[in-house]
Amino acid sequence: MSRTNGSADTGGGNRKLLRKALQAEAPVVFFINGIGDNILNLPALRALCALFPDRLSMICSGSDSLFMFDDLPLRRAIKIRVEKSTYGREFDADAVAAETGNCDLFLSLVPWHSESLTRLVEKLRPQLSVGYFSNYDIRLPLNFDQHTCELAFDLVRLFDERSRLQDFTAPPCYPNEARAEARQLREQLSPGAKALVVHADTGQKKMWDSGKLMQTLDTFLGLHPEFTVLLVGGSAQSLDCGLYGDRVIPCYGLPLPVSMALVTEADFFLGVDSCMLHAADFAGVPSVGLFGPTSAAEFGFLVGPHIAIQAPHSMEEIEATDVADALESLLAEPHQFNVRYLSTPHVERRYQVI
Repeated sequence: MSRTNGSADTGGGNRKLLRKALQAEAPVVFFINGIGDNILNLPALRALCALFPDRLSMICSGSDSLFMFDDLPLRRAIKIRVEKSTYGREFDADAVAAETGNCDLFLSLVPWHSESLTRLVEKLRPQLSVGYFSNYDIRLPLNFDQHTCELAFDLVRLFDERSRLQDFTAPPCYPNEARAEARQLREQLSPGAKALVVHADTGQKKMWDSGKLMQTLDTFLGLHPEFTVLLVGGSAQSLDCGLYGDRVIPCYGLPLPVSMALVTEADFFLGVDSCMLHAADFAGVPSVGLFGPTSAAEFGFLVGPHIAIQAPHSMEEIEATDVADALESLLAEPHQFNVRYLSTPHVERRYQVI
């Protein structure tokens, strides 16, 4: 993701312009990012729909994760194809502009820019454009010291300072058939059994050592015979070979909405920085999340009870005892909201926070 820190350009001189923009007849929001980002930007998108009722169109990717936007009262969704290149995310700006048509207000929620996106704004020629880079009429600051949900919601507050993020943090919309399949999987457990859903596969730098994870599950399951572990994700891992492998059930390869709905059916969740962690968070499932090269302050929990474990630099610095202790603490006190910062002063910094 290409990101450059921006500077605020939202002085009092823009107030009259912004009040007029609230009456826009053809506002368009541009949002294309990762699957987890879909969840993290839902509050801002919902709030924008409330500000521009039945008028807001959204330019988005045509990915399988669009079900998360099913509850948005959009005028229309303009689905486009985006290719990643060395120059960023590129698309046919002329074709997208032609399909979009009239646009009197252009809002960008993406913390990246590309030549295609710049050309799209130029082709649409809105009366006002707002985004995080210098090519927009009003430039919002890219403040990565705050949670990414707050960063997106800064655009909403620009138009309405009274809008509150917490009013728009309901879980994503899951298809009814996905929720039904998730419940059926959950109901197959032994009567009275509790479910710990675990998600471990994501980008390589954000993954945790599978041996340590299996050791953690052995410790947890040994102490809590009432629990069964359900493993979700796209890539199978050998986590059901430990001392209590008969109580570790792989649920890999399920359709994305089913996997995410299964997370919402959990009693507890354990996972790395990923879309599944955000699904658990927005559903209020007590969770333990693991962070190394990414920041829990920027991409971590927002809504639900949790313990986030933040390593200084890499996932290798997290030990099985750290995670087992966090699970025990959360089980004993499931309503806490904590970040545990690990300290390894002699480890050389290898990754930058992204």
